[in-house]
Amino acid sequence: MSKYMELETWRKIFDLILKNPGLDSTQIAEELNMSISYVENCLRIMQENGEITASQEGEFVRYYVGKGTLESNGDRRTDDTRIRIYITISKNPGLHLSRIAETLNMSASLAEYHLSYMEKRDFIISIKDEKGYFKRYYIRDSDVGVKEKKILALLRQKILLRIGVQSCLFDPY
Repeated sequence: MSKYMELETWRKIFDLILKNPGLDSTQIAEELNMSISYVENCLRIMQENGEITASQEGEFVRYYVGKGTLESNGDRRTDDTRIRIYITISKNPGLHLSRIAETLNMSASLAEYHLSYMEKRDFIISIKDEKGYFKRYYIRDSDVGVKEKKILALLRQKILLRIGVQSCLFDPY
């Protein structure tokens, strides 16, 4: 199998786990119509590379993107909420509390509770903007560097966002 095909397969597996955290290898193989031995080999390599983590849950090994399962006390609703927050931040680095709460249709206090839990356990980090008004959230192990985080924070400001959109719509020629 070519390196490109292998990377494409890994990307499919990674995306499936990202969208459906907690799948086991059999479910992944069935969903992607691949052999279980091939999927398990890919999962092993992805774990070694730190792209995914595994958690033994009963008789199954379940797979997650990032450092762990984000689980606390086994309460499924709590776990689902934290996974939704994690995925939202991974897809939209630099969001602040109220935007996360709004995006996920939950109260700011509930979002803040889960964000605090996740930050204490090193799943995410927060950085205050230069004026200290907003805490912006990022995935701990993301590829977004300090410089990019500052740029994202600027671009997420309402005024700059409006200017950027208007300038894109304006064509002087």
